[in-house]
Amino acid sequence: MKDYSVLEKIRKSADSCEIPESLKPENLDLEKKGNLRNIYSREPWKKAAAAAAVLALAVLAGFLTVNFKGNQGEQLSASFETAKKMEETAGSAGKEEGAQTLEELYIPAEDYDEICKKLQNSLSNARSENLLESETAMGDMAAAEEAAASEAADSGSTVSYAGDYSQTNVQTEGVDEGDVVKTDGRYLYIIREGREVQIVSIQAGKMAEVAVIRPTLEQSENSILDMYLTGDTLQIICQRYDADMQEDGEDAYYMNYRGITSVCTYDLTDRADPVHVGTTEQEGTYYTSRKSGEYLYLFTSVYPQESLIRQYADQGKEYGLIPLVNGETMAASDIYIPKEDDRGGTEYMLITSVNENKPDQIADQKAILESASRFYVSTENIYLERENWEAGSTQTAIARFSFSQGKIKGESAGVVNGAVTDDFATNEYDGFLRVLTTQWNDSGSQTNNVYVLDQNMEIVGKIDNLAEDESIYSARFMGNTGYFVTYRQVDPLFSVDFSDPTHPKILGELKVSGFSEYLHFYGENRLLGIGWETDPETGATKGLKLSMFDVSDPADVKEVDKLVIKNIDYFPGEYNYKALTVSPEKNVIGLAASSYESSGTVNSYMVFSYDEKEGFLTDLTYGLQEGGDVSAEEVRGVYADDTFYVADGNNVTAFNMGKGYEKIAELAG
Repeated sequence: MKDYSVLEKIRKSADSCEIPESLKPENLDLEKKGNLRNIYSREPWKKAAAAAAVLALAVLAGFLTVNFKGNQGEQLSASFETAKKMEETAGSAGKEEGAQTLEELYIPAEDYDEICKKLQNSLSNARSENLLESETAMGDMAAAEEAAASEAADSGSTVSYAGDYSQTNVQTEGVDEGDVVKTDGRYLYIIREGREVQIVSIQAGKMAEVAVIRPTLEQSENSILDMYLTGDTLQIICQRYDADMQEDGEDAYYMNYRGITSVCTYDLTDRADPVHVGTTEQEGTYYTSRKSGEYLYLFTSVYPQESLIRQYADQGKEYGLIPLVNGETMAASDIYIPKEDDRGGTEYMLITSVNENKPDQIADQKAILESASRFYVSTENIYLERENWEAGSTQTAIARFSFSQGKIKGESAGVVNGAVTDDFATNEYDGFLRVLTTQWNDSGSQTNNVYVLDQNMEIVGKIDNLAEDESIYSARFMGNTGYFVTYRQVDPLFSVDFSDPTHPKILGELKVSGFSEYLHFYGENRLLGIGWETDPETGATKGLKLSMFDVSDPADVKEVDKLVIKNIDYFPGEYNYKALTVSPEKNVIGLAASSYESSGTVNSYMVFSYDEKEGFLTDLTYGLQEGGDVSAEEVRGVYADDTFYVADGNNVTAFNMGKGYEKIAELAG
């Protein structure tokens, strides 16, 4: 089950809890704990009852972790060590440091013995700082993430379809991302129950199943996570769990249990007869992936067992301690370790690349003995972001790896104050990295920052101490202009001018009720916001809100239209942007949503359009199948020409967009 599904269940169970008077929000002195109050407000259970808030406060009071939710339900671990002492910076409550080469923070290991000693030191430090339980819990969460996902195939000719069809909503234009449903305009590819990929023909206005791909038990073990479709090539990301045993002296054995993530590649020249052409695998639980050109880049988290670290690290043995890639132990020189002796984690972030034309080979591999809170991947660089509570304040260390034609190279690293709280709050443009952060301090204050870094990760420009006691909920960049939303009781939408990277400046600030969880440019001079309407006095949620902003003058942004849909309690797109279908060209805004009724959860799929005279129009509200084991997170809406398809578990429903979304066909699995 994906972690956001778990959070949804927590929220629903919290709604039925009886809350003691003394623990109700109005009786808690949260204003004096601004950092705790607002960290809580950024979590998926922010609209749950105070019972959940008490749990969150109990955990956070120990400053064990600072967690934010990212796309794909990716786990976001948070206790981390930056690799150097920070310098005091004027105007900032915390400490920060700027540019360094990657080797000043992390160095390639010389041999396995050095890695083992670093693991042992990290374990000892974690235990002494009472952080091991937190990191172990994060590892267990990742291991439990046997999320249903994706596998696919195509049928028919190899000629690409020239028609109009939707693409997966991605973080960076030109960099593809895996998802649970894909289309090429002629076929749908749907991951069903995490076990198989269904290929459905949608040609000639009819739907028909043409093939089903079921990876072998060894490849998937009922855990298909994501898929990519490029022409006649389908790449399916699967996960399984494996164990082996090592003899350690007479009558003594050690067992190693670990996650294995695979990329299974299929040739879809004949969609009715997909052919498996190769598989690569690497150790670790799936974190995320990207595809650029012919190369797929795969990220996994590797958690060596504590017992193996204790048993083998001091002996310099690598059994169970060094990640495996395609069954081979990684070379020590491909593993970056923190330079300082007292720094580092007890887990690896492992990155590999696979060429779709050489599907059984690993093109390159790198690992870093540290976890990641968030990823941003541009067309040329991978940025690993790691959050930490350091010197009484939140901070984020960022490591930059360049990539080209499958080759991965560590380049530079740096540190900024605050934590990145949105997937679109990091953006690269013209050789500069723009980063938006929310900063909590142990004094109880909370502010927001804007940073500009060059490719050496040197801070060349910044604005700090913005929007006191608010946190960043959403962001979007377009060329030299950036927009971001903060929230406490009302929603300020800030616009920022980055035309001079050394002197970014705030152009304007628009305050409206509610807040946007997601921003998307919607045609010329329009910015779409999707989030929640709230009561400006109490902050109580009043419904799902669509906002349209006029950004023709970034210094004078206006909310020109809004639509509030009541009785909606949750929509997956607020935590996973790939669950949204947004096309200004097609005038389509599609999303799944949930309402929590006394009889249970009611899921629906809704499609909206926008007209400058009439505002937002509701084109479709479709009730999803009842009684099934399909969560709203796995539902996708896609279009091909003038037909809109809702893939809901084992069901696919087609609607004629030109005839008011009239239902025209249904395929039941």
